[in-house]
Amino acid sequence: MYTNIILVDEEDNHMLATEFEDMPNYVANVKCLIEVVGMVIGYERVLLSSSDTTRIYANIDYTPVKDLRNAIATATGNAAENLSKTTYNRFVTAEETTLHDLTIKEILETTLPNSADVLRRTCEATIVAILQGEGWYYNCCPRCSRKVQAVEGNYYCNHCAKEANDFKPRYKVIVRVEDTSAHTTFTLFNKEAEQLIDVPVETLLTQFSEAPGMTVIPPIINNIVGKKCAFDIKINSYNTERGYEEYTVYRLSECPDTTKEAADSHAPDKGTKRQKTD
Repeated sequence: MYTNIILVDEEDNHMLATEFEDMPNYVANVKCLIEVVGMVIGYERVLLSSSDTTRIYANIDYTPVKDLRNAIATATGNAAENLSKTTYNRFVTAEETTLHDLTIKEILETTLPNSADVLRRTCEATIVAILQGEGWYYNCCPRCSRKVQAVEGNYYCNHCAKEANDFKPRYKVIVRVEDTSAHTTFTLFNKEAEQLIDVPVETLLTQFSEAPGMTVIPPIINNIVGKKCAFDIKINSYNTERGYEEYTVYRLSECPDTTKEAADSHAPDKGTKRQKTD
């Protein structure tokens, strides 16, 4: 899933950028400061693209931004409106079609049609536990984002078939979710996990550098228990044919009411289901 956007500066210079995640819909046609990383040069053009490290800033305490904001206020006679951040939305595909909503029970009973290898579906559910013993991050190859392996003191990416000592840590948090119909497990990767935890994985690794291994879940991650979200998930043959759960979350949107009444649902979950192995 990606979106091509056009960036225009004060001198009317244009640049094409590709957002591979979800550009917030309230950013469109709004002047803001955007940090863009990633560059591909070829075919007589330069193409910039975003990554997990890309951030979008608006109304920050930065002199050029303040000057721009004051200039806009002067030009409009202070008639500008403050746009509130979108806190809940349904998802659409690249073809602008709405994804199908399913209950967890319907997700567990879903089979893949012959014409599709992957299905995208949405589900509204509450996070009731984080699986203990599954870890909460992994070291990924900066080129393909797959997990790197420790080999004789170095790190190696099997997919790229080369050393990857410049690996980056990324979130991988497996959560148990439930609705009124059933319960299952979802896997939150870097952007979606950070969206709920609100702390970059590098910060937690610095703070918990003395923790005995990656299986120890930092307390701040446990704070996502009780949050109710709309999840855009992937259903593939691992789920439908091999009996694995751990549905991968593409996107999520936190619902306004995230209070969970059942206090006992907040207890850690060691999990009894079948797990995928790397």
